[in-house]
Amino acid sequence: MTAPLVLVVIIVAVIAAVVLLLVPIRHTEAAASRFHWNRAMQLWARRWVKRKSKREPSGEFRNLVIRNANDPKRRRYVYEQAVWRNTRRLEKSGDSQDDVHWPVYSPGPDENVRSRREVYEVTFRAEAGLHYTAKVRFARWQSLRRDQRYRLGRTVFGVVRTIRPAPPVPARARGGKDEQSS
Repeated sequence: MTAPLVLVVIIVAVIAAVVLLLVPIRHTEAAASRFHWNRAMQLWARRWVKRKSKREPSGEFRNLVIRNANDPKRRRYVYEQAVWRNTRRLEKSGDSQDDVHWPVYSPGPDENVRSRREVYEVTFRAEAGLHYTAKVRFARWQSLRRDQRYRLGRTVFGVVRTIRPAPPVPARARGGKDEQSS
């Protein structure tokens, strides 16, 4: 009887945690104030590494020497094998939506790009000096405009989950005159 009850409690706790982390609960209106981007590339190069083994080598190798070739129990293989090694990381970043580009590089011998990473962040400024930062995809980041107001959906922990255009501010709230009172 207690095992099913414990299982139900665990399931409810997991569902509650997912809801608290993912579902926007609080909404705030804020203006986009800062845009930041970062792009990085990891370059790798093929290097020849000395290896020793009891097994016959496979793959790409060179300079094979077989020691104790006549005795199968003591036979050893010494060779060089081509392996990929991390050589360098190139990074470029900026605070403008205008000049977003990958780092410029000239590849060395047997060098290639093994991974790319890109991060786009936008910071929103809300009333009372509060700031919220959201990581978004490139297309969304490009569509946002500085000083434009947005309605942010935030989780219980303040993480921005949704960004939508804010509804227009009524004329009275902007300090304009009411047309009917003229």
